[in-house]
Amino acid sequence: YGPRALSVSTTESRAQIVQARSFGEKGEVEGGGGGADLGGIETRGNFKYTAYWNPGLRTDSAGNLIVRFKLPDNLTTFKIMAVAQSKKSEFGYTENSFTVSKPLLLQAALPRFARLGDSFEAGVIVHNYSDSSGQVQMFATTKGIRIKGKEVHEYTLSPGESKEVRFPVEVKEIGKATFTFKAKMRNETDGLTVSIPLQVPRRKETVAQLDAVPASLESKLIVPTNTYEELGSIEFTASSTALTGLGNSVDYLFSYPYGCIEQKSSKLLPIILGREMVEAFGFEVLKGKDPKSVVASALREFRSYQAYSGGFSYWSGDDHDSPYASAFVMYVLAQAKRNGYTVDENMMRKGVEYIKGVLRYQDNMPNYPYSYNAWAGTKTLILYTLALLKQPEPAYYELYYRNLDRIPLFAKANLLKAIQGSTKNKRMSQAITTNLLNNIKVNPTSAHFEEPNVRGLEWCWNSNVRTTAIILQTLLETNSFPGNKADYPAKIVKWLMQQQKSGRWQNTQENVYVVDALATYFKKYEREEPKFKAEIVVAGQMILSKMFEGRSLKIEKRVKDFQKFEKGKELALRSKKDGQGMLYAGVRTMYYPKDEAKVRDEGIAVIKTMEPLNSSQVQSSKLKVNSFTPGTIVKVTLRVITPQQRNFVVVDDPLPAGLEAVNTSLQTESSELSRALAAIQSEENRYRWWGSFNHHELRDDRVLLFADELEAGVHTFSYLARATTFGKFEMPATYAEMMYEPEVFGQTGSVV
Repeated sequence: YGPRALSVSTTESRAQIVQARSFGEKGEVEGGGGGADLGGIETRGNFKYTAYWNPGLRTDSAGNLIVRFKLPDNLTTFKIMAVAQSKKSEFGYTENSFTVSKPLLLQAALPRFARLGDSFEAGVIVHNYSDSSGQVQMFATTKGIRIKGKEVHEYTLSPGESKEVRFPVEVKEIGKATFTFKAKMRNETDGLTVSIPLQVPRRKETVAQLDAVPASLESKLIVPTNTYEELGSIEFTASSTALTGLGNSVDYLFSYPYGCIEQKSSKLLPIILGREMVEAFGFEVLKGKDPKSVVASALREFRSYQAYSGGFSYWSGDDHDSPYASAFVMYVLAQAKRNGYTVDENMMRKGVEYIKGVLRYQDNMPNYPYSYNAWAGTKTLILYTLALLKQPEPAYYELYYRNLDRIPLFAKANLLKAIQGSTKNKRMSQAITTNLLNNIKVNPTSAHFEEPNVRGLEWCWNSNVRTTAIILQTLLETNSFPGNKADYPAKIVKWLMQQQKSGRWQNTQENVYVVDALATYFKKYEREEPKFKAEIVVAGQMILSKMFEGRSLKIEKRVKDFQKFEKGKELALRSKKDGQGMLYAGVRTMYYPKDEAKVRDEGIAVIKTMEPLNSSQVQSSKLKVNSFTPGTIVKVTLRVITPQQRNFVVVDDPLPAGLEAVNTSLQTESSELSRALAAIQSEENRYRWWGSFNHHELRDDRVLLFADELEAGVHTFSYLARATTFGKFEMPATYAEMMYEPEVFGQTGSVV
């Protein structure tokens, strides 16, 4: 420590206790102070919908009970509900309510979110609920976004009068914008702190590659131009195992934005089947969390997807079960139980009863649009699942064994695993293995499988990548590759790696099965003990240098900003390894393009129109197209056109930040709007009861549409939105794709 003089110090703490502040000319925080000294006003920011919950309290001998708790900052009406039970199993219920208010009250009038480039007027409504008029001083500060005009307003409010005060702002960066509003009228004060997310108007794009480096490898790196430079980054990785290449796939499973039961199930499988691999990758979604607790929490959510029949539906709360989706969910639950996870026994029991019932369905059941192929794929997955649960159904093995040439290849693989996991019938196992290997397509350097008859397999999320991965994992797990075909696994792996796009495979099913297959392969064939030094150099700049010794799933990772590299030019990328083993070097470039999205039709066309719901709200001729005054109810119409039937289609329609989707199912919403929308949607769907959109979600920043089956033709869906905020907002492109064949897609252009 440095020397100190002999002295006595005193401290005055009252300023801190009353939260006094001294605002200078520039103010204390970004946004300025403008000379208004309202620093002592406390702000409300702790908003909760449930103020207090206690599942069990005991009364005194007289039956009385006093509960004390601190209210959140909501100024609203709270409802109190209580249920009582006596020792004699007598029950009672009552409810009451109370209101929390203030004489001077602030209410935020902000959009739910904003995007980079948006400019709008952040509003706050000031209410005078006192008995007399008063001079109001209004002050605003911001973080993450800057106010363009003055921050201080003064005006007079009469008793019962309200006034909206607006502050012009512009979004210059992504992240979070925090608005702090404070007001004072005589001795009455109120303060409010509200945050909204700031987003990017374009979809993130990723370019990735993974190279096996025996000694040294030279390649090129191009940093894209015309992007949001501050948001772009390049990730360099080095590892002694090829499992590194699966990181992007598992990351994709975790980050996939749509939440049907298949996607929720698929993202759990890598953790359930290969927890050590997932932990080694250090995914953001698992940081600071126990992977086992993440799985356990997600498994509890499955109960809301279980239909009355015991099967599972694609969407929470929907009572329409899907046989193949149910079979896949039960397979995931069986693997979870097998690997030590706790699974709801009642949900499991009902699910097992359901899939056993599906086994007894005739393959031409009229209630589902399944072909014989789809039923065979469903039932063989059920057979494998029941074998995992130690409840095998051997009679059905013989049934499908006799029809081996009629069923899909992936169904044969599931049948083989069911047999190997229960009866271990050598005659059947050998015949199925021979049949599978007779269907392999071999090139000099690669090999794969193709389903010879795909009719109806879209209901089983079929693809050749998925089938190849399932068969590879099956033959490896059952040790079924004969000695004269010992080179087949490496050839199949090479073909699978060649099918990657942007460092992953095309859909959630492909990724989950390929991850399982390759993890099985690498554990079986990566035998050389690594001991080498790795280096990655870009344009003469050392990016990564690391010594690898011994077997490890550890990945060395370096993330660099775009500013570190010259844009638009080929940069020399050199990966070097010195020592024993194989270096796996990866590069992943992530960026958001700045250029406007263009109209695309790659098998699906999308058209979007917006207009006032009522003719009385037709806009002034001075307003351009897609301009609406706040308060206008806007009818948004999406038309999706496909020349042939498509399965499992999602339409992602981003909202401009100044609009808010109207949820007419809420009791607080206008019944007139509900009737108007019902009439519009009834007219749009009067010719269809099946084959169009069967699920939709209204979110803060977008509306999502889903269709299990989209028949050939034009499909129209309308919803209502309310213009809420003055400003100029970006409208990103509306995007539609087949979830399991994303190369079939379409989009509108982006609009400001």
